[in-house]
Amino acid sequence: MATQSSSEPRPDVSSVAAFDRDHLKHVETKEKNPLPSQAVIDEEAVGSRAAVKGFDKKSLKHVESGEKSVLPTAGDIRAEMMPDSLPDRSEVAAFSKEKLKPVKTAEKGELPTAEIIKEEAIDSRAEVKTFDKEGKLHHVDVQEKNPLPTAGDIRAEMMPDALPDRSEVAGFSKEKLKHVETAEKGALPTAQIIKEESIDSRAEVKVFDKEGKLQHVDVREKNPLPTAGDIRAEMMPDSLPDRSEVAGFSKETLKHVETA
Repeated sequence: MATQSSSEPRPDVSSVAAFDRDHLKHVETKEKNPLPSQAVIDEEAVGSRAAVKGFDKKSLKHVESGEKSVLPTAGDIRAEMMPDSLPDRSEVAAFSKEKLKPVKTAEKGELPTAEIIKEEAIDSRAEVKTFDKEGKLHHVDVQEKNPLPTAGDIRAEMMPDALPDRSEVAGFSKEKLKHVETAEKGALPTAQIIKEESIDSRAEVKVFDKEGKLQHVDVREKNPLPTAGDIRAEMMPDSLPDRSEVAGFSKETLKHVETA
C-alpha cells in the first residue's frame, strides 16, 4: 500500500477555521416535483374504476383468428427426409463372396498377465524398502518468502497519515439546529380501504351476467400429436433389403479362426 511521505507540505486550512458563517445567505428549499396527496390518489383510483365499469363492450368488433404458419404433417416430414434419387444397389446384390480372402486377426498390444503384474509389484516394493534415506536425502530448512500481514499491519496501513481536526465538531451547539416535522408524502392505503376495494371486486364478480355476455366456443385440435402407429410407420424404410441370400447361406462355408 502506498503511503504519503511525512516530508511533503500539508495544505493550509487556516482560512477554513477563520471563516465567518454570518456571510452565508439563507435559502428556502422549494419542492419542484411534489408527490400527489392521499386525496388525489383516492380520486384517481375512483375515476379509474368508474371508467372500467362504464365501458361499452358493444363498441368492440368481432375478430376471427386465422392460423398463418401451419405445422407440417407426418407425411410432409417423411417426404422431406427422402432423397431425390435412391443409390444403385445392383452391384452389391450381385457381388460374389468367393472373391473375399480369409484374414487372421493378430493381437498386437498384448496385456500383461497376472503373474507379470505380481512380479513387478514385488520388485517395486523391494526398491522402496532398500532405499538409503540417510545417505541420499539432504536436510532442508523451509523459509517463508512472502508472509501474510498481521492484524496490526493491516490496521496501521488503513490509518491516515494525519487525523482531521475535530475541534469544531466537539464544540458545536445543538441549539443552532432547527426542528423539522417529517411528512409522509406517499401514504399506503389503510386496512379499511383495502377491505372496501375487495368487497367491491367480489360484488362485480357475483353480479356478472354469464348467460348474456359469454359465448359458447367449440375447441378443435388443429395439430394432433402422432400416434404410436404413425411413429412406427415413419421409422420403417420405404423398401426392405433383400435377405434371401442370408437365409440360404450355408455355415459350412465358414472357416475356423483362432484368436491370439
